[in-house]
Amino acid sequence: MSYEYPNTHTPFNKNFRQAKLNGDVLGFVDDPNTLVREYELEWINEELEYPIDVKEIGKIAKNLFNELSTKYSINVLPMKFVIGKTRGNKDGIYTISKKIQGTDIMKLSAKQVQSIDFESKIGALIGSLVRYLKEKKINQDQYYLDDIVKFSQFLVSKEDGEIYLVDNDPSLMEVAKEEDYKDNVEVLIEEIKEIEEKYGFQFNQYKTELQELIQ
Repeated sequence: MSYEYPNTHTPFNKNFRQAKLNGDVLGFVDDPNTLVREYELEWINEELEYPIDVKEIGKIAKNLFNELSTKYSINVLPMKFVIGKTRGNKDGIYTISKKIQGTDIMKLSAKQVQSIDFESKIGALIGSLVRYLKEKKINQDQYYLDDIVKFSQFLVSKEDGEIYLVDNDPSLMEVAKEEDYKDNVEVLIEEIKEIEEKYGFQFNQYKTELQELIQ
């Protein structure tokens, strides 16, 4: 069963459809290869101590995703941010990206693991995420993306075997909020342990570095 949503209030001139993915992911009725995610300003701001306006959130989020790609060598799907009213007529942001065919990181076959040198690639991703969290704390940057420490946010592309960040939530977190930062570090440690258990890899050095961040 598919659902079609009118574009009333939104900045788009074509109707949405429910994408065949987990979560509240939309697409355009006439474009099955494009994914649209809708975020209300209120939802983004609820984690921040000092709320910021929707244009500033869009600017910050765009810069943070660009940073992941250019500074930390994390493959981020090309996307664009569109500011406008949500379907519920509230201030919000839309992210628009192309759909890729891929496999969940935790569901690779033994053949896939070997053919794409998955151990090396997941190790590089973990290293980048560890460095990201570490440098955000050292530099005392104001914001970071807190939703990228879960491997469920990534897919292994069937086209080129690379790992891509596919969830582009503009979910901002303030580095100064120590408990939330600690939670993110602990989540990444647990994610690494699951990878180790699933595939028999060992990333002890990265786990140690993360533990040192929250001691």
